[in-house]
Amino acid sequence: MLDWAMVIFSARMLAPVSLVLFACLLAGAPRTALGQEFVPLSPEKTTETGGESSTFAVVKASRANVRLGPSFDHAVKWVYRRSGVPVAVIERFEHWRRIRDMDGDEGWVHFALLDSTARGGIVRRGGGDAADAPLPLLADAAGDAATVALLEPGVVLEVLSCADAWCRVVVGERQGWVLRKGLWGVGSRDF
Repeated sequence: MLDWAMVIFSARMLAPVSLVLFACLLAGAPRTALGQEFVPLSPEKTTETGGESSTFAVVKASRANVRLGPSFDHAVKWVYRRSGVPVAVIERFEHWRRIRDMDGDEGWVHFALLDSTARGGIVRRGGGDAADAPLPLLADAAGDAATVALLEPGVVLEVLSCADAWCRVVVGERQGWVLRKGLWGVGSRDF
């Protein structure tokens, strides 16, 4: 008999709480993830990449799960296992960012795993003169400058600045200049 009395007492205590929650919903309190829509990126922070607006960021975690949808409940699609990899952010939803990688694959990442202030790049296939040629890292922003290193396609680097056709980059402990068209992840705007 005591157990049944506790159930009735608990139900009476929860009734006012449920009324308050219902009143908040009617008054226009913030909606849950189910009621919100995707928010497009603001134009001042976007870059054109293949006809779509996006902004670039780098993966700042040494391990970052890319998911099928914008929540921890969605399955992991793939995992980044290093930091500094550039990605294009193409959509926002609450604390989640839909990203696209250099190969065009898309998925969702929690915003805490990305750094939108850092700049990174990946050496494109065909970044050098021929389709399989490495991209030269040069001592100066000129085609006839001394070669510091040869960068193979897929090399991830830190981008310090870009202007016109050249980007100043850091790879490991080496610094130099590369042709902007040889990199993915820098966009078309100067920074």
